[in-house]
Order: sequence, then structure tokens, then C-alpha cells
Amino acid sequence: MKEHFHGVPSKFFQDRFGYPANFIVRAPGRVNLIGEHIDYSLLPVLPMAIQLRTTLTVRPRKDSHVRLVNAKKAYSDIELELSASLETGPTSDWGDYARGAAQALVREYGITVGADIAVESNLPVAAGLSSSSALSCGVALALLTVNGHTIDRVELAEIMAAAEQYTGTQGGGMDQAVILCARGGSALKVNFAPLQIREVEVPGDWVFLVTYSGIVAEKSGAAQATYNTRTRECREALQTIWGWVGKGIPPKRDYRPLLEAANPQDLLNVADKVLRVPLLPRLRHTVSEALRVPDAEAALRMQDIDAFGRIMNLSHESLRDDYEVSTPELDRIVILSQQAGAAGARLTGAGLGGAALILCTKDKEQAIRKSLVEEYCSPQGKTLSENEIVSVIPSGGATVARAVGG
Repeated sequence: MKEHFHGVPSKFFQDRFGYPANFIVRAPGRVNLIGEHIDYSLLPVLPMAIQLRTTLTVRPRKDSHVRLVNAKKAYSDIELELSASLETGPTSDWGDYARGAAQALVREYGITVGADIAVESNLPVAAGLSSSSALSCGVALALLTVNGHTIDRVELAEIMAAAEQYTGTQGGGMDQAVILCARGGSALKVNFAPLQIREVEVPGDWVFLVTYSGIVAEKSGAAQATYNTRTRECREALQTIWGWVGKGIPPKRDYRPLLEAANPQDLLNVADKVLRVPLLPRLRHTVSEALRVPDAEAALRMQDIDAFGRIMNLSHESLRDDYEVSTPELDRIVILSQQAGAAGARLTGAGLGGAALILCTKDKEQAIRKSLVEEYCSPQGKTLSENEIVSVIPSGGATVARAVGG
């Protein structure tokens, strides 16, 4: 997926490396419209790419060395040698997303040519908008390009989903699929194992607002441990209840056979009897969220904003009460938005901080913005400014383009 680039090549790249870049990779962030925390149970999801992006300006090297610099001063320079076995960096090292990508590409495609890469982004970090996967996928496209490889995007998305687990977070494959495969104007219905995507057009008069709570959604430390615990609990719940409704060896993580073995209500009735906290609410969220995805897709296709909004509201309640990944800040944003006339609102991303996604009509947008700016205040005293409420549009996936003069 290439585009003609009309802009000026990165001055930041030339300032840091002393010569111009050859090409530019742009990798978008994403919001998940519905289907939160179920991709790692191999259940379908409905995300869309957004216009906020990570931009990588790149020049190939004559050796197998990779150098990365980041325009954000908080991030140190990264250097690595292409290898099928790379050690992780210090805790919370942003370079691990590049290391995971590089290691996977050496193993899968035997790449040997390194690159100098400068990273710039207007995606807020740790806001639940997939800035980390945008970086990982962007590095992968950069290294594949300098090595002369053109890879099917669906194939690459599956490889990158596994590669990102190098960082220690046991996530699913939603982010990589939408970042690499999205089409402008549409959300993607994403199915897993095998990865399959289907475009779903987003009505042009629907307004999606992303509102940052002011609370960082980390993917390391205690937050990473919580995410990985949720993954483990979902698998334990699956294997426990399988003994009551399924036949044969229980699946390790795939909830699809479970949903085929019993209708959802019977499944939840059995779960009430045989599962205890925390496994019961984890299964309840997984099953109910899975059912919301086709309902949301149908509402989207029918352009029924009220139905879609109700589904978003139910999703947030489930994430708050059953999956326990919301926060007081996200709950406050959701409530204020609903009271101001939003059709629906929910946290987007892994939770424990980050952003909320709000759906409304154009005539309600200003009232919602006004309410959030004037009435939101977190327990830490954090308030919202207008620039922390961003209107996002369904955008295309990652692109590779030759730089002007490169």
C-alpha cells in the first residue's frame, strides 16, 4: 500500500544523521469501536484506524546495524544488530518494539540490511490508541522495504502480533491487523485464526471523539501484570467451563468452540454455578462482548447511531464491572458525555488509564466538548483542555512512500 508523498522530508532525520532519508513510513493509531479484550480469545473485533500517526523516515545502511532516534527527548537512542535472538532492553524501553519486530523479520525472512530510522509522531503515548503497535509495524515495514521484501499485509499482521509479545504483554492481534490493513472511511471487522478482515463503512455524519483521561495507560510494570493476569483468567475460565459444556480436550484460548458448544444464555447459567470470582466475571465479559460485535456491525451497516451507542455503553459497563479495567477518570468522561447527549461512550484500548471514545451527532459535539472541559476533574485534580478532545476519522492503514529528493 504505497502513496505519493508530497511533503518535505524530515528535517529531524537530517539533523540527527547528517544526510537525507530515502523513504517515509506512516503507521496510524487506532480506536476499537467494539470488541475489547477479546482478540486474545480469538473472537472478532471491530476497530478503525485514525488519522493520528507515527512517521518513520528511513535510509538503508550498508551493514546489518539498525539505529533509531526519537523526536521525543524522553526517549534515548536505540542501536541494535539484526539477529534472530535479541535481548530485551531496560524496563519500559521503547526500543523493545523495534527489537521484537527486527527479531521476527530475521527469523521469518532472513533480513540482513539495517537502517537509520527517525521516529516522529502525533499519536499520544500510553493513551490507549496503539502508539506502540504503530511503532512496531512501522519499523517492520521500514526494514522490509530496505531489504527489498514486499509482504502480504495480512501475513505481516499475524507475524507482528506474535512479535509484539517480545515486550512481555500477552495481547492479541487486533492492533496490528487494523494498522496494516485499514481502509479510509471504514472500520474493519477482524476475525482471527486465520486472520480475515472485512470493511464496514462508517457513516460520514457520525462524530467520534477521543478524550484523554490524563492517566497514563502503561504497558509495563504493574499494568502489564494486570493485563497478563486477565489473559490467564480468561483461559482458566474457558478450560474450567469446557468440562461442563464441551467434549474432548479443552481449547487453550479459543472461545469460539465454547460459543458453539452452548448458546450464550445456557453458557452463562452454567458459569454462574461452576465459576467463582474472578473467573466468572471475566467469562461474562468475554461472552457478552463477543455478542456485541455482530450487533454493532449490523448497527453500523444500518447507520443506526442510537443502537450503536447503546452497544458502546453496555461494553463500557462490562469493562468497568466484569473486566475491571476502567478507572474513575474514564467512568467520569463516559458519564459526562452521556449526560451531554452522546449516543454512546466507552473506554478504548486496554484500559487502566488512557482514553475514552465518544460517539455523537454533529449537533451534540460542542455541548459534549463544553461539558468535558468545564466539568471533568480527576481525583488527582487533572482537568481537560480542548486539545485533549480530538475528533478522529476512519483512516487508511500504514503506507510507504519515497521521500522527495530521497
